[in-house]
Amino acid sequence: MVAGTAAPGQQAAPAATTEPDRLVSSLLAAVSELCLIAILLVDAVLSYAATRFARACRLQPPCLFCSRLDHALGGERRGFYRHILCHSHKIEVSSLIYCHAHGRLASCRSMCEACLLSSSDLRKPKLPVFHAAETEHLGDVALLYGGGGGDLGQVSVSSCSCCAEPFTLRRDVEEETSAEQLGLQQVDQDQMTMAELYKELEEERSASAVAAYEAMAMINRLQEEKAGMQMEALHYRRMMEEQAEHDQEAIHELNNLLTDREKELIDLEAELESCRKRLGEETTEPEEKSSHETELKRMAEGFEEDKARILACLKNLQEKIDNGVCCGSLQDEVSKLKDRLHAHYAEKEILSRAVGALRHGADGVSLVEEMACQLRELRRIPVT
Repeated sequence: MVAGTAAPGQQAAPAATTEPDRLVSSLLAAVSELCLIAILLVDAVLSYAATRFARACRLQPPCLFCSRLDHALGGERRGFYRHILCHSHKIEVSSLIYCHAHGRLASCRSMCEACLLSSSDLRKPKLPVFHAAETEHLGDVALLYGGGGGDLGQVSVSSCSCCAEPFTLRRDVEEETSAEQLGLQQVDQDQMTMAELYKELEEERSASAVAAYEAMAMINRLQEEKAGMQMEALHYRRMMEEQAEHDQEAIHELNNLLTDREKELIDLEAELESCRKRLGEETTEPEEKSSHETELKRMAEGFEEDKARILACLKNLQEKIDNGVCCGSLQDEVSKLKDRLHAHYAEKEILSRAVGALRHGADGVSLVEEMACQLRELRRIPVT
C-alpha cells in the first residue's frame, strides 16, 4: 500500500516542476518581444528623423539597406537584405523595374515603351505601344469601323507608372482568338495523348496483375506438388524401413531355424550311427545293410546340400537388403526359403520316423526300404 500511494506523488512531481518552467519561458518570451518592439520603435523614429532631415536639407534620403551595419558588425554576406523582407514586400519588389531614364522604380505592368526600353534588364515588349498623339487617330478609326470591333482589336489608354505620361495598348482580338484556339487544340491533343497513355498504363497494369496472379498460382501449385512428393517419399521410406525390419526378422528366424536344424542333424547322425551299430550286430545280410546305409547317406547328403543352398540364399538375401533391392523380389525369396524350410521339416519327420523304424529290426528295415522307394519315385516326378 505504501508503494502504491507513493507512485502518484512521484509522477505528479515532474508535472509540478514543468509548470514554473513554462511560466518562466513565457515571461521571457514576452519580455524579449517587448524589448524588440521598443528597439524597433526607436529605429523607426531615428530613420524617420534622418529621412526628414535629408529632405529638409535637400539631400538624398538614406537607403534602407545601406544604412544597416549587419555586413560590418555581424559579418553578413552581400545580399543579406533579401532574407529580411516579408512576403508582401518580396512580391511588390519582384514586380518593379528600374528605369534608367528617370532613375525610378516602377511597376512593369504599367510602363510606357520608352521606360521599358531604357531598362537594361528587360527586352522589347511583345505588345505594340502607342503614345497619346496617336490615340485620337485610333479613336476615329475605331468609330469608323464600329466602335473598335474591327480588325484593329481592342485599344486601352493608361498612364505610365514611371513618367506619368499617357500611352495606349492595342490588343488584336483575332490573334488572341487564334492563339486561344491553338492553345485549346494543343490542350485537346495533350488530353488525348494523356488518355492514351493512361489506357496503355492500365493495360500494362492489368497484364502485370494477371502475370503476377498466374505466377503466384504456379508457385502455389509447385509448392503443393512438392509437399505431396515429400509426403509420398516419406510414406515410401517408412514402408521400406518396415519391410527391411520385417525381412531382418525373417532372416533372424531363418538363421535360428537353421541352427536348430543343424542340431537336429547332429542328433540324427548320432542316432543313425547307433542304429548302424545295432543293425550290424543283429542282421545277417550285409548287402541289405549296405543298401540301407547308402540310402541314408544319400538322404543326409541331400539334406546337407539343401542346407548349403539355404545358407547361400540367406547370404544373397542379406546382400540385397544391404544394397536396397526392391521389396517384391525380397518377399519372393523369403517365401521360397520358407517353402524349403517346410520341406526340410517334412524330411526331418521322415528321417526321424525312419530312424525309429530301424530300431524295430527287420520290419523296420522293410519299412525304410519302402520309404526309400517312394522317395525315389517322388524325385523322378518333374516339378512344375
